Amino acid sequence: MTCRNGVLDVNDGSKGFTIDWSGENPIYTCYDLANGAKKVTSVEWLENGTMNEK
Repeated sequence: MTCRNGVLDVNDGSKGFTIDWSGENPIYTCYDLANGAKKVTSVEWLENGTMNEK
């Protein structure tokens, strides 16, 4: 687990998530780890009171 510059990152070595508070609203990103590289699996953010997903 790390937290720097408004970004929290939590992982167990195979998958994890980040919450980025550096902007106006938090952005939630889930990812898998393969060979040390992050592969984003989902991104969600709050906009106008509604959660959106990419």
